[in-house]
Amino acid sequence: MPFNRTPLKVESDTRSFLGRRTITGKISGEANPGNLTIHLNSTTPFTLHEANFPFEMSPSGASAEVFVGDNPPFPLSLMFTVNNDAQLILSVVGYWTEPEDPPHIIRRDIKDSVSRTVLLEVSI
Repeated sequence: MPFNRTPLKVESDTRSFLGRRTITGKISGEANPGNLTIHLNSTTPFTLHEANFPFEMSPSGASAEVFVGDNPPFPLSLMFTVNNDAQLILSVVGYWTEPEDPPHIIRRDIKDSVSRTVLLEVSI
């Protein structure tokens, strides 16, 4: 994989109703991530009314961690319901233990041990 290609992609759609906003999304990209760490972040407190995975709000109310576990289904479908005025950043960290097309350094004194960690942040 070229160094300038991100192995994660996020698509999302938003619908508002009665002061709440429901965000549906899909995280896709390079197959078989060993782990995904997902956070919703904001500069101001927000209310996460509902999600399709377990979550925990921070004490400040300005971020939430969504728990999808190891070896998550992929692509991964997400759904969040938040207050309508919440301005959110979806932060996804993907970790692969056996990435596709890993970069290689060819040297006699280096043994290959390849993994990939990628951070993707998008406004939703």
